[in-house]
Amino acid sequence: MSRRMLIAPAVVLVLAAAGCVPGKKTASSKGIDPEAPVVPGAALYTAEYPAAGPDEPSGPEPVSVPLAHVVIHDKSELPSKVDGSIRWLGVETTRDEAARLGLKGPDLYENLRDHRLYRSLKPGEVVKKGQIVGFLDDDQAYVEFIGASKRSEAAVEESQAYTQTASKLFEIENTLKKGKAVPLTEILQAEAQTIRYKADAVGRAGAAKVAAAELEKAKLILDRHTLKAPLDGEVQQVLRHPGDGVKNAEPVLVIYNFDTLRAEGNLPKEYIGNIRAGDEISIEAPRDIPFGITFKQHTTNVPVTALTVGTREGKAVVVSGGEDGWVYAWAADLKVIGAWKQRSAVRALAVTRPAVATPLLLVGSDDGSAKVYDLAAADRDGPPLRELDGRHDGGVTAAAFSPDGRYCVTSDERAIYLWDVSTGKKKYAFPAREHHSTITGLHFTPQGRVVSAGKEPSVLVWMVGETGAKVERRFEARTGDVAAPGVTDDGTQLLLDARKAQLDIVHLADGRKGRPLEAAGEAARFQTFTAWSPEIGPAGARLIAAAGGDEGVVHLFRAPSPTERGSEYARLVCKDNAPATCVAFAPAGGTGFVVVGTRHGAIHWWSLPTIAELKAELSTTVTFVEQAIESSGRTARILVDFENPKRDGRYALRPGTAVTLVIKPRK
Repeated sequence: MSRRMLIAPAVVLVLAAAGCVPGKKTASSKGIDPEAPVVPGAALYTAEYPAAGPDEPSGPEPVSVPLAHVVIHDKSELPSKVDGSIRWLGVETTRDEAARLGLKGPDLYENLRDHRLYRSLKPGEVVKKGQIVGFLDDDQAYVEFIGASKRSEAAVEESQAYTQTASKLFEIENTLKKGKAVPLTEILQAEAQTIRYKADAVGRAGAAKVAAAELEKAKLILDRHTLKAPLDGEVQQVLRHPGDGVKNAEPVLVIYNFDTLRAEGNLPKEYIGNIRAGDEISIEAPRDIPFGITFKQHTTNVPVTALTVGTREGKAVVVSGGEDGWVYAWAADLKVIGAWKQRSAVRALAVTRPAVATPLLLVGSDDGSAKVYDLAAADRDGPPLRELDGRHDGGVTAAAFSPDGRYCVTSDERAIYLWDVSTGKKKYAFPAREHHSTITGLHFTPQGRVVSAGKEPSVLVWMVGETGAKVERRFEARTGDVAAPGVTDDGTQLLLDARKAQLDIVHLADGRKGRPLEAAGEAARFQTFTAWSPEIGPAGARLIAAAGGDEGVVHLFRAPSPTERGSEYARLVCKDNAPATCVAFAPAGGTGFVVVGTRHGAIHWWSLPTIAELKAELSTTVTFVEQAIESSGRTARILVDFENPKRDGRYALRPGTAVTLVIKPRK
């Protein structure tokens, strides 16, 4: 036997004695045997899930036609009716109104014939059908009208005179006929004269009619020099200006009536036989809401990386962190309550729930550290209450407090740790190798579960015990595009990015699915983050905020329910279309709002809608379904005319808007 052959068994024996035989990890090497079943001990929290809601509705789903386009249905390009030149474009006003508006000089025009006053016309002016909106140079037409009027008056007077003369001659003729000694010749002469004047009277009456027709023609030509609105509407364009020449039938103004609009969509051809004119339909029309209140303390053009909203003295406090290493606590008036500089970029923030007596803030940074601050005693650059005793191998990527604030969880690329907040000591690590990518989201539910997500096709639900945690449920087959999927504050529902344009609503109590939330169009594909609002109103309605494919926009959806499909309520548009990086809702109670952080270092604030605003929708019926298949071979054109009401003085929709048509199935 060679020396090499003798050494090899000896090495194996030594390694075995040391507990380091390759391929076998023992308790002495890692503290636990990863192959052994996890024994988490007694559950840290024993709260039950709320009672399950009603079963999902049966029957056919509504037929949805996304990306239908709203077009103007009632419009006019007001034309000139004669060749000429523009004298004035405007609407009638009074001298008091003109003085109040400060109008003078070129802004006013007085018609010297009737001394009425007109102010200049501008785009956006609302006009009524038949209202005067302008004049062409009508001097010649006016002179011709006056001449025709005089001729008509003369012709009428002459006709009347001949008629009266004929009548008198007829009386004379009758008187002669009654006389006994009147020669026959004289009677015949009287009859002839009467007949002649009657004939002349007829001719003069005809001439008067011709003169009246000439007068009507002159009046028509004169009237054509006055421009009148052909419909109720809003002036969109002023195409000509005073002094400009214009041809007959050439447009001068463009007027739109927004009271009634039309939506044109592409109905899948399989529904042509099912959908008919008169079917009930609702129109889902999200509106763009620009940014309002903006917090700008973070370094410009350095991303805001984390947001959360806590409470202090009963009022909401926004906490934001960024790659600049700063953490700020601030209120609705943008006043900074606390500011803390970290050693590296901030990646994770968490606050305790409003019911916790002392509000706490947890900050996780790129250097692997996590610090706890007293939010009630927040101060500029004040020290933390404590730093958690130990660091992650990599940066802290997510964090969450337990329901009562006694514990917190933090994560890095692979590991999840549970900490005792009062001491800052690590209680234990969650079992390793359950996630296969960087952990990007953590939620600690009231039922004592931790929901964790990474950039992989699974979301894990952990049961958290006194001595360890174990995977209770695993949801597979997600896209992984949503790094931070939302969980409701009551721990009952999870948003799962099942497809790029669909979020599954999953009930955490039993894993069943509710109605999904579907986005319309490429721009609304789900990615980066989703989040639930707290319940709004007594009915428990919720909103869902989600980042989509269109940069600088956060989509705000009405959450689906067993009786209603989810629909997009609004699009929150960030300044300069800066990509959104994170989102947070204010906790329940008080005035609701949502905040959005951007890659440019700004944080925008929007108030949440009321229940009445959430329920407001446009309802109508199908106008027409075209029976011919379009060139794509997959759809047919559907037309829907609808009333377009005003809300707060503004029309609900404008032409060019993309809407979703939801057709209710027939029973």
